[in-house]
Amino acid sequence: MQVREAPIGVDLHPHMFRHTFVIDLIRAGVPLPVIEVMGGWERIPPTYLRTLGDIVAQEFQGFFSPADQLAGRI
Repeated sequence: MQVREAPIGVDLHPHMFRHTFVIDLIRAGVPLPVIEVMGGWERIPPTYLRTLGDIVAQEFQGFFSPADQLAGRI
């Protein structure tokens, strides 16, 4: 399959839609088994697990951040 450049100069292909959709599901807290079924995978690909790990790390970083605690955000 040849990827064409979109008229507006943006490199666009079908995988980008799938990737964005899966990342949005992860951010929304959809359980991994549901995402696996929707994606047609036996196991979710490692790329998405890294994204999930990044999201969890960001949440914990904010939770344990001394600066956030001092600023009263926690």
